Amino acid sequence: MSETEPTTTPTNTNGADYPPAAITIAILWAVAALILGIVLLVNAKDEAYGGDAYTGIQNAVTWATRGIAFLLFGSGALGLVMAFRRDER
Repeated sequence: MSETEPTTTPTNTNGADYPPAAITIAILWAVAALILGIVLLVNAKDEAYGGDAYTGIQNAVTWATRGIAFLLFGSGALGLVMAFRRDER
């Protein structure tokens, strides 16, 4: 190929460019993680229980649910960062 010829990129049959698969998967995961994280945070009760062992278990479940929600948020963001950094190479 000579220097004057334009470079071509892979396109589908309609002529549109395909996004890299890693970015598509990362975006889908980020959206799913955001939705699941919001659902978990909304359903985690803000009440503090006190008294017997059963209410202590309820408190532990609430804290664990919040922790899982924030882990989901972080994994979605991390997935996007890793996908876009991989695309730059």
